[in-house]
Amino acid sequence: MTIKIIHTADNHLDPSFQKFKGKTNERRRDFRINFEKIIKFCLENKVDVLLLSGDIFDRINPRNPPRSSLMKWFRDLTSNGTKIFMIGGNHDMPRSVEEAESPLLLFEKSGYARFFGSTEEVETENLKIGDLSLTISGLSFNHNFGASDDPLSNVKIPEEGDFNILMLHYSITGVKQKYPYALEPIVKASKIPKYVNYVAAGHLHKPEIKVLGNTTIIYPGSTEKLTFDEAEDKKGFYLIELEDNLVQKQTFINLETRPMQRVSLEINSSNEKNIQSYIQNEILKLKDENLILRVDLKGRVDFQTFQYYNKVELLRNLEKYFFLLEINDADLVLKEEGNEVSNIDKTPIEFFYDFIRQKINEEKDEEKKKMLEEALSYLDSKLKEVSQQ
Repeated sequence: MTIKIIHTADNHLDPSFQKFKGKTNERRRDFRINFEKIIKFCLENKVDVLLLSGDIFDRINPRNPPRSSLMKWFRDLTSNGTKIFMIGGNHDMPRSVEEAESPLLLFEKSGYARFFGSTEEVETENLKIGDLSLTISGLSFNHNFGASDDPLSNVKIPEEGDFNILMLHYSITGVKQKYPYALEPIVKASKIPKYVNYVAAGHLHKPEIKVLGNTTIIYPGSTEKLTFDEAEDKKGFYLIELEDNLVQKQTFINLETRPMQRVSLEINSSNEKNIQSYIQNEILKLKDENLILRVDLKGRVDFQTFQYYNKVELLRNLEKYFFLLEINDADLVLKEEGNEVSNIDKTPIEFFYDFIRQKINEEKDEEKKKMLEEALSYLDSKLKEVSQQ
């Protein structure tokens, strides 16, 4: 007998985009369509278990339409025999009492899904599918943890099934971090018991696999592209198949996404005299009404050339040819009187991170150190939210 498990994460339903303006609902639809494809795959392939490893919603207060759609999809899956398990991620778990409860709790109360909502204790459910006993455990994201905290340091993970699954929404040592500058809690791989067969992880938006002995750790990645850092990433979800002898077969199922591209244009002596027309002509070569495009301008130009550069005019002339067009001219350097005024190697934010991290390293008082870590972690989360809008 083959047991079929679907593992997905970081679906970010109902994103609160602002930069798309009149196309916001259409962009939100991209996220909904890909999630619906996962539901259809589960229904058509008689999937036994669906694992959702956090950030199902992009925010703590999603609108009612996506909540209603998710309820319908879960009802259809339950009627088809699929068991659904969820944990909360950093986007759909409350940061404070003022934010009340996770929107995922509603689906637990409906009876259509099991939500492992605890952020401090691992919750568990045992299943019997054919002759195989399956133990599924989960721990939701805890916003109170700082960079020095390991979410698994004081928790007990049960060993009860023939096949044991642990659901997490954190970075794990040995796997590339989502945000290198972030002061986020990280799970030490050594804290994952050897009897855990499969870690259904979320938080990283790029698919990643790591094998530690008998334990397989998989991040399926997000199901749509949120930022230009993900422009080249493939998106999808994993089908995990268990045979009677517990041999795992892992298959990545690709999902089509809205095209996203990031290009760089170098302004130099060969094109700076016609800077406006050069930029416009190069961008027009990429025109595609479905494309989300970011153009990074780089180079060293004199003041006279700058007089002929008009970003507002470029956007006004070119926006109609794309789903979204962004022009970034932060690296367009002005030269004055023969002296180059170059941009610094690091952004102000990177300097700020380095400064605070230095202060943390120098701080001897553990309580003050903890406060600095928490403050930087909170600010980091807010900056990431803004970058996605």
